[in-house]
Formats: sequence, structure tokens, C-alpha cells
Amino acid sequence: MSIDNNLTKAQLLEELAALRQQLENEDARKKLALIQTIEAGLSEQLSLQEIYDLVGEKLKGYFDATSVVIAIYDQKTNLVQYPYFMDKGTFVDVSPKPVGNSFSGHVIKTKKTLYFSQQTEILKLVKKLRMDIDDMLHDTISKSYMGVPLLSQDQVNGMISLQNTNREGA
Repeated sequence: MSIDNNLTKAQLLEELAALRQQLENEDARKKLALIQTIEAGLSEQLSLQEIYDLVGEKLKGYFDATSVVIAIYDQKTNLVQYPYFMDKGTFVDVSPKPVGNSFSGHVIKTKKTLYFSQQTEILKLVKKLRMDIDDMLHDTISKSYMGVPLLSQDQVNGMISLQNTNREGA
């Protein structure tokens, strides 16, 4: 009886390893497809706004995001422009504003990714740093948040944020 259990455990481990490999390959194919789609769009004669739209839509589709923001930072004016700001399927027109004490401002100032998988983590940082939540969703605090700086030669050119208001860990 223990021989059968060991055989069954070995078979299960083998099946799990095969499944893990399959999922890793599938994830890699999805990432590659995302990159190839964006590259194909970039090789076309697209306007800058069309490129922002393409990248924003592809990120929204790939990640489980209810909000996607592409923010561009102008160091000379210290202003952040929002060429792509999609919140729950609706595009939001946001006027340029100075880098402030917000999540996007924090990412731009520190040049570091900011990631939270739980709403309580977000609220703790807001309270600790007395942050504005202007660049968060207008009517709902996100349950998951990731802000990534756009860097070129150690200069911050902007940031991309992905947020989910429906579930944590997204």
C-alpha cells in the first residue's frame, strides 16, 4: 500500500512539474505576444497619442487593471501630463499638474517602482507620507497598485500605473 502511495506521489509530482512548465511557457508566450503587438504598432506610422493608446490598451488587457495611467514628466516645467488615463473603461481628461505628494509624484521623485497588493498597504503609505490621492481613482481607493518609472539614462521621463479597484493582489 505504501508503494502505491509513493508511486502516486511521484506521478503527482511529475504531473505538477509538467503543468508548471506548461504554465511558464504559456506565460512567456503571452509576454512575448504583448511585446510583439506593441512592436508592430510602433513600426507603423502612428502618432505619439496613438502609441500611448496602443500601449495603454495592451497593458490593460494583459494585466488585471481597472485603471491604467501613462504619465509623462517634463523636468524643465516640473509638470506631469497624462496622455493616457483610463479609469474603469472610461478615458479621463486630466490637465497637466506639478509633481506633487502623490503616488505618481513619489514614483517620479524616487525613480523606483511602487507596488501594493492590498488596500491596507496603500492607505498606510497615504497616511504616513500625507499623500494626495489625486492620481488614484476619483471615487474609489485601489485595492492593488503598481507604479513603474519610465527611465532613460537615469532620467525619469514619466511613469505607468496599473490599478485594480475590484480585488487585491491583482
